Amino acid sequence: TFNECRPDFNHTLAQNLIDENLFPVSFRSGWHFMDNDWQNYMNQILPYNLDNDYPSKKLIDTTGERDNVIDWSQAPSTWVPYHPSPDNYQIPGNSNGWNVRSKHIGSVQQSEIDSIFARANRGIDQVACLWGHLPETDFLTNLKRVDSLIHKSAAKFPNPKFRYCTATEAMQRWLKVTDNKAPLLQVTGREQNGKIYYDITTDEAIFQKQPFVAVKDIYERYTILNCQKTGDNSWQSESTDKAILAKAGFAVTDTSGNLTKKLINYLPNDAFVDNDASASITVNSGTWTKITDHSCFDISYLKSTVDASAGASLSVKAPIAQAGKYNLFVQFAKVDNHADSLFVLISKGSNLIDTVILKGKIDLRSWIYLTTITSNDTTPVDVKISTGGKTESGKIVAFDALKVSPLVRDKEIFIRTDFADLGDVIVEKETNFTVDITNKGTDPLQVTSISVSGNNTKVNALVPFTIGSLQTYSLPLKVTPGKLGLFTDTLFVASSDPVKPVIKVIVKANSVNYFTIIDNDETANYKESGTWNFSNAKAFGNTSRYASLGQKPGARAVFTKLIEKTGTYDVMQILPETVNASSHVLYIFSINNLVKDSVYIDQNMNSGSWVKLTTRYIQSGAEAKLEIVDNGGNTVSGAVLRSDAVRFNFISATGIAEEGSSLLPKEYALHQNYPNPFNPSTVIAYSLPRTSEVTVKIYDILGHEVTTLFNGMQSAGKYSLRFDAQQMGSRLLSSGVYFYNLKAVPAGGGETFFSTLKMMYIK
Repeated sequence: TFNECRPDFNHTLAQNLIDENLFPVSFRSGWHFMDNDWQNYMNQILPYNLDNDYPSKKLIDTTGERDNVIDWSQAPSTWVPYHPSPDNYQIPGNSNGWNVRSKHIGSVQQSEIDSIFARANRGIDQVACLWGHLPETDFLTNLKRVDSLIHKSAAKFPNPKFRYCTATEAMQRWLKVTDNKAPLLQVTGREQNGKIYYDITTDEAIFQKQPFVAVKDIYERYTILNCQKTGDNSWQSESTDKAILAKAGFAVTDTSGNLTKKLINYLPNDAFVDNDASASITVNSGTWTKITDHSCFDISYLKSTVDASAGASLSVKAPIAQAGKYNLFVQFAKVDNHADSLFVLISKGSNLIDTVILKGKIDLRSWIYLTTITSNDTTPVDVKISTGGKTESGKIVAFDALKVSPLVRDKEIFIRTDFADLGDVIVEKETNFTVDITNKGTDPLQVTSISVSGNNTKVNALVPFTIGSLQTYSLPLKVTPGKLGLFTDTLFVASSDPVKPVIKVIVKANSVNYFTIIDNDETANYKESGTWNFSNAKAFGNTSRYASLGQKPGARAVFTKLIEKTGTYDVMQILPETVNASSHVLYIFSINNLVKDSVYIDQNMNSGSWVKLTTRYIQSGAEAKLEIVDNGGNTVSGAVLRSDAVRFNFISATGIAEEGSSLLPKEYALHQNYPNPFNPSTVIAYSLPRTSEVTVKIYDILGHEVTTLFNGMQSAGKYSLRFDAQQMGSRLLSSGVYFYNLKAVPAGGGETFFSTLKMMYIK
């Protein structure tokens, strides 16, 4: 519902007014979603809405916690503006604001434009809101198409006049407004006991129930102030704390839709020095090149490769708007091999203010706090950034921008997310995680207590503790769920923050049976052969991998894991959502190096989700291994072999295919190898209806034994073995025909099973 979204909507209005000097007079909801609360709120703050999406009626987000309904089935089908009813936003009524029918430029038809012109030809004035989004790839194409449709209709009906214009201008023309003068807005601040009130007057009646008044404080909070009417065109706002006030913004619209805005700055705006500001940047050493990157601050950065002798260094002049306190921040672009040891000198004239060393993993593409300065005048501050030495030689420095902010607070607790969703955790097993708590203030912040509502989450740290100025503390926590199912706990963190003495963090998880995941980043459990690369796409963890097809030998990825609990497992894999993965990939599953199963997977099918490969019984302490192999069977043009993560899901404490089970093979069988012909490896599969002593051997065309693939007891089930012609030690196999033989002697007696099949090796 709108009321649940209202704080976000108000925040957006306030932030745009104060920071961007923008306030709406006309508005179109991007989803066309509407309810009476939303429409009635619009009718209080802005005159013109363009939300009518007749005849749309549909249900969206049917899988979410809430089903949102878009319904304009009762709204006017014509393009004539109407006052919505307070009780039903779709039908005409007596609300103060207006609503207008709208349609996306990609779906407009010639018949609709003809009907608009036909009505105009009968003397009916209309406003047709035809809209599109600038980032849409077909925006200009659709715009040209609609323009063509309109001119075709204009040729059929030459008498009506039409005009392209903004929504506000269109409504004013439709209303035949003669008043184009914005209201005169006067604001006077009045202080009392550390508070400030605003007396507001206009020279004419305004559309809003009261002036829109918003304030921003040094904690970067945006608040809308209510106003009390004190006369026909005068109001008094509620109070706000002057000591922490940064900005105030005021907006009024008269009944014709003419807008007046006013801003009052109590502190200067944040100042930014981008890498383009050549007058403010001096290169001291190194060769710096401008690189275009739209993910950066203002789409570019300066890049230098560190020289072992000269290093890399530049100086930036940070502007100071007025005397006062300022926080200095620097941002570096996100590049590979960025220098992780930077030396920053901050000075004013010949006076050194501070020395800052940035060492270790630097948080790229984020504002990094340097220091807080107190300036008595407007002389710029010099910030010199340097790196060098043998340890940094060959690395990259990617300077993006410098920020000077007057929003200095003594203490402020900040948690990047107040919702920690741990996903699946194992029942009765401890899972450790952290929540980062940052002090955005210049004085130390004390976390005085942490309490937990719920039985699953525990704090793994000594409390109280102190967080230094603009420092971050990773709070160690653990969950140990006692039963299966979803659970939610709440952390209450109390601190010396003067504004937010207690904050909440929600911890949510789903307690499930034992599972284990191996990611491609785990070097101890993940190995590759062939040439592999990091992919921009990922489904699990921080990265995923891909390899070109057709390498000699074929690329291979291997995941291994020691299983902690005896039972039956679903073996699953996940890959990034993609359409350019190999269509025919061989997956080989082994336990203690004995092949148990093999499957062929189209890696594009259900990509982005966990996909079950096989179900197998695994003993505690056994090594489970899954191999991903380019077997040469791909049919997708431009495809690659992909690898990301593997998961073993415990599903039962017993085996799923004990002897006598209907899931077991009914008879002995040796299956044709695949692929065949092969190069260099192939998989041989066979079935056992009973526990048997099994021998699998390979012979050449003359009957000489090449190798024994397996010799030992195996329980009933389906098995696969891999034969690799290039892994025969010093013996080099030539191309040609080979035979493989299965001998199975049933345990406890019975007829011995023999079977031999032919296969072709082609180098």
